Formats: sequence, structure tokens, C-alpha cells
Amino acid sequence: VVVSFDVLEHIENDTKAISEVRRVLKDDGILVFAVPAFQELFSSHDKALHHFRRYNKKMLKNLFSDFKESKIPVMTSGEFIKSISLS
Repeated sequence: VVVSFDVLEHIENDTKAISEVRRVLKDDGILVFAVPAFQELFSSHDKALHHFRRYNKKMLKNLFSDFKESKIPVMTSGEFIKSISLS
């Protein structure tokens, strides 16, 4: 398991970082990550937090192009919270 919450946006070369994740992740491994969304909302607040970018779906698809699709289900935070909430 590799976990990365609000990290990738702080790394200038996120492609290199994801290559390292791919290298250490076993074939049946799981990557759980969160990144800020909506690049169009990138603002001075992001700059103050030392973000290089926010992500959209296309950016994530490109970033994870070396992964098998079955390894990267994408959920919004709301969907993730619903999936783990006890009913």
C-alpha cells in the first residue's frame, strides 16, 4: 500500500514521483491518494501553500498512464467517505 494525501501538488516533477510509486508498488498493491482538484481554481492561496498545480481528470490520466486501469479507480472525496461510512 502506498498512501499520498495532499503531496503530489507540492512536487515539481510529479511524473518522476509517480514513477517511483510505480516502482515500489507490487502488482497487486494499492495506491490511495488525494490531490486538490480544479486547476482553474489555482490561486495565490495555492502558491502560498507551495503548490505547483491542482489536478483535473485528464491530468491524472496522463500522470497515471503507466498504471493498469484496474489499479486506479478514481473517487471524489464524497464518494470515498460514502464508501467507508457505516450505515
